[in-house]
Amino acid sequence: MQENKKTGVTNGLAAFSLFLMFLYLYSTSLTSFVYGSHGIAHATIGVAVGCSAICYFIKSGYSQGVGAEYCWVVIAAMAILRNGDVAHSNYTPLFLYISCITVMIAFSYFSGWQKYVIGIMCIFTAFHMITGVYFLINKSVLVRSIVPQFGLDIYNTARLKAMIYRDYMTGLTNHYSTMGMYMAFGLIVVFFWAFKRNKYKFGVVMSIPVIAAFVCLFLTGKRAHLIFAAASLLVVYLGFLGKNSGSAKLKRIMGLILVAAVSLVIMSSLPQFSAIMARFKIGEDLSLGEVSNGRLDLLWMPAFKLFSKNKLFGIGWRNFKYDFKQYSSMRVNN
Repeated sequence: MQENKKTGVTNGLAAFSLFLMFLYLYSTSLTSFVYGSHGIAHATIGVAVGCSAICYFIKSGYSQGVGAEYCWVVIAAMAILRNGDVAHSNYTPLFLYISCITVMIAFSYFSGWQKYVIGIMCIFTAFHMITGVYFLINKSVLVRSIVPQFGLDIYNTARLKAMIYRDYMTGLTNHYSTMGMYMAFGLIVVFFWAFKRNKYKFGVVMSIPVIAAFVCLFLTGKRAHLIFAAASLLVVYLGFLGKNSGSAKLKRIMGLILVAAVSLVIMSSLPQFSAIMARFKIGEDLSLGEVSNGRLDLLWMPAFKLFSKNKLFGIGWRNFKYDFKQYSSMRVNN
């Protein structure tokens, strides 16, 4: 009886802790609007860490860790040593990293919290999918009412508006890359949520949210996010989930082909289809610079130069965004 009570308390605290963490993550572009100030936002992260710590002290009395906590300790050490943000007196990212790592160490001591992660991420994904599509249709409302809430400077405000009017789905984020990450992770969690409920078998009804997530990811216009999210799902689903007999694999392949076909039909009917697909085309000269949209000179070559000088130990955690500027003309915000 006592153990059941402890389990109920830890499950509730774990769900609450994870909700606070993901609320911050999924509202990162509207932190001041959602919380009122960055201080309050960071305080909620502190509450999340506190809840996970309580879970740890409750559960550690009758449950042992599985070793994963030591991996997180190593990652924490890597984040602290030679940290570029700390060197530039920017302590907020380190606080967020250590908070996340602390939560993960605490949760390493009991199972069951993963289901809360999937459920919470599915909820936030659905929210951003709905709002993203709404503002894609109602661009004037987005530009007039939401964009000013981001607190961007003139340069980045102009860039965001250009993305919006080029039909990239930015939704409640200040950059289509952020929306692309939301949708990429969303596609993955929605995929496994849907197919787990259907015992990893193809089903028409369970495919609907997956198709919707795939289409929304396409609407962000992010190439890498779309390609790598889809590829990772393909490898995991075909290689590790469900029965691995030849007939079972064939059924899964046929199901994925059908899902992809339906998604393509839906995407091809969208007004944004031609403009977004143009980003996947490679020009006649097949140059790497063209494929990378200028990133070859702005990011990739500076990264190679930094690596060539620090082959063994690297340049340290989050130092790239500061150090690459000596080799690049790219304008970035710290």
